[in-house]
Amino acid sequence: MKTQLCQVALVIISTAVTSSPTLAQSPAVAFYCGRTTQNEYATKVQVKGSERDQTIVVWKDGLRNMSAKKRCDIVSEKFQTAWKRSNFRLVPRPEPKTGRGILCALLTEKQVCQDKDILFSVNNAAQADSIVADLYRAMSPKVSRPIYQSSSAQSIDMQELIKSISESAEK
Repeated sequence: MKTQLCQVALVIISTAVTSSPTLAQSPAVAFYCGRTTQNEYATKVQVKGSERDQTIVVWKDGLRNMSAKKRCDIVSEKFQTAWKRSNFRLVPRPEPKTGRGILCALLTEKQVCQDKDILFSVNNAAQADSIVADLYRAMSPKVSRPIYQSSSAQSIDMQELIKSISESAEK
């Protein structure tokens, strides 16, 4: 009887492991606020298996009465929350009320950006477009620089970004 129970347990465990391939394909990802080599606050991402983290946004200044550190902490947490919620695209949008640019974590480019989707805002919509274009170029393995918050309407598939970081770690 004990042998049969052990065999059943092993079958259930092995079935559970083999029937969830997304766990093996999706690396563990952690977005956090860290420092650059120039001691600036930056939103970074660490992908399990990669030797080093990747800087995503360097925070040159805060927002209103918020320090660069506080903004970095808040935005890094928003990236992490968005990642846990779903694989997302980083999409620039104009903020309808103020005209400021916002960067949103959306499933599709056509999706409406709600408050819960906003990762951070910038001075204007053109700047939001520029930030996404910079990040898009930075995704190339040949270019390894972050986007600068103080710096083409595209969007970034964050799953592809994470995949490129993971693949560069394997080389």
